[in-house]
Parts: sequence; C-alpha cells; structure tokens
Amino acid sequence: MSTTPAEVAAAWAPIQAWLQSERPDLAEGLQPAASKDALDELAALGVPAEWRALWAQHDGEGPVLLGGWSFLPVNGGTESVLVERDNLLEMGRHLAEEPPPTVVGPARAVWAHSGWIPFATDYSGCFLCIDLAPTHEGRMGQVLLVDDDERRVVYAGLLELLDECRSRMEDGFHPDDELDLDNWTEDLADPTQSVRKPTNLSEQAPTQEPLKAAVPTPPAESVAEPEVRGAAELIDGVARLELVLTGVEQAEGTTAFVRSLDDNILGVRIPKGGCAGARLRFPGLGGAGHDLLLVVEAVR
Repeated sequence: MSTTPAEVAAAWAPIQAWLQSERPDLAEGLQPAASKDALDELAALGVPAEWRALWAQHDGEGPVLLGGWSFLPVNGGTESVLVERDNLLEMGRHLAEEPPPTVVGPARAVWAHSGWIPFATDYSGCFLCIDLAPTHEGRMGQVLLVDDDERRVVYAGLLELLDECRSRMEDGFHPDDELDLDNWTEDLADPTQSVRKPTNLSEQAPTQEPLKAAVPTPPAESVAEPEVRGAAELIDGVARLELVLTGVEQAEGTTAFVRSLDDNILGVRIPKGGCAGARLRFPGLGGAGHDLLLVVEAVR
C-alpha cells in the first residue's frame, strides 16, 4: 500500500513541533509550501505524490533534516532540486568513462541517473536523492546517498527517513549536529533498554557514534555451516533479531551470521561501538521483502 499525503503530513507534524519548541531559529527558516506550479514540476519528473507532499508542507530551506542535511526548495537559486538534478546529471556525463561507483544496496551502479532527484544537500557535493530507478530488489522512492564514489541506499522511503528524524530529535540530537551515516543508533523502539538517552552530543558515549541509516555494509557471502547467532522474528513489519556482543566485538566489530525470515543465512558486518540498545537496519535483507533490524541486547 502506497503512502498517502496525509501520512506524510502526520509524520512531519512532530518534527515541526520539535523545531518550533527546541530550535525556533531553524523553524523560522522553513519556507512556505511550494506552489502548485512547483509541485507540478516535480510531478513531471515522476516524483510520487507522497514525496510531493513533503514540499507541500514547506518548500525547503535550512538544515532541518538529520545530520545537517539541508532540505532543498524545488526551484530558484543555485541550490534547488531542479538545479542540483541538472548538476548531478552533468557530473554523470563527465564521469561516464570512469569505472562505476561503489554501490551498497539495491541501486544502480552508475554515477548519475535521470531518475535520481536530489532533495537534500550537505553543501560539500553530496546529496540525498529520491530514487525513482531502483534495481528490481529496491523500492520506488527509496532514499539514495550520492557521496563521492559511492551510491548507497540509506532509507526504504520517505516515512522511514522522517521517522528517523523524529526519533533522533526526541533523543536529544539537533538536526544540524553532524551525523555519521555509517554506524549505530539507539534502539528507540525498545523501552526495556538501560542505556541513558543523551540530551546532546557532548553527553554521547565516545564509542557510540551517530547513525548511518539503513545499509551500513553489504552482507557477506553465505557459507556452508556458519555459526548462526540467531533467527529473525517478524515484529511490527520488521525482521528483528537481538544479539549479545563480546567486549572484543564491541571494540573491534565483527561479522555475524544470522538467519532471515525466509531461512537464508546472511553474514552481516557489525561495526565497532555497538552499545546495549544500539541498532542497525538493513533494508530488504530480512527476507520476504522485510528490513532486517539488528539490536544489541547486551555486551558481555
């Protein structure tokens, strides 16, 4: 079932409320809703209604997404959806003869594609894009990170992105705090965890870096008889599995073999720094089309 504009508006509402309460400076930078003409331009590019509903809330502006990513207006100025899309395509033409970029997740191994619509920038040449041309394992409208020589699927869709924004804001992280898109986040869905939630980055444990969503590392190849650490269970539409890490695994990282919902064994790379309650999400790897969510139950 596709996401409705009403669901997008409902997902955005707590984010805006947090901004108005905790960061009125950022809230004031939000632009009014995009015009009908601007929304029609997005529609002409194939942008789904659920994503157009985001610009129907505000036409961009400011680092209001997680990790300092700035939400682009549809058009106007040098930083806008339409201008940055043209820039991305021009860059793709320039690099067409180069070896393809590294790809993580169900995305095309190309430098640029007309179906990649930039919607956020970090102003250092990297973009978050709406992926309208995923591979057959991917999902229309998934979020693609375009970062130098890597193309990485980081969220399954808009609602997943907004949910992460809201969760981190509620956990004390401000949207203009730097965010490493390659590590752990706290398991906010688990009320039994004992980890104290930080109120700002200075309180964060040095070994627990901010999140990189979705696909931190591709799964390793299956082996004949690996030591399986556990089997995923379907909980709230996600294939969830809890792991107990050793102190060495927490300090150095490891590869854990786990069983998906469709009984496949996957070797997934666990980065260092996972504290009790931390989680990693792997879109589409849980089996039967579900995301795989690994949660650290404890470190012993």
